[in-house]
Amino acid sequence: MANIKSAQKKALIAERNEARNTAFKSSIKTAVKKVLSLVEGDKKELTVALSNVYQLCDKAVSKGILHKNTAARKKSRLTKAINKLQENAQTKTEPKKVEAKAAKTAAKKPTAKAKAKK
Repeated sequence: MANIKSAQKKALIAERNEARNTAFKSSIKTAVKKVLSLVEGDKKELTVALSNVYQLCDKAVSKGILHKNTAARKKSRLTKAINKLQENAQTKTEPKKVEAKAAKTAAKKPTAKAKAKK
């Protein structure tokens, strides 16, 4: 601990702020996990939870807990992960469309490039 009274006060304030910031960051991580668990569930709950994560990230930026680019990156990666999980869920439930598309592309005529390679 510092000897000067103002330095002691600054150290206490820094500890208090660190605890508050850690708790806030933890709440963001918890909200993200909740959103990812709701991907296969109800769409309304998912949109509400996603909106909550966006609000938490924006609030963290305004309070100086997160940098604006960090918050933007978190939101972008979360949205990308949700889209990927939803896409995987759709392909599991609708395999006929994928098989039909694969058969369609296999039945196409070979292009001039493919003919030249032969």
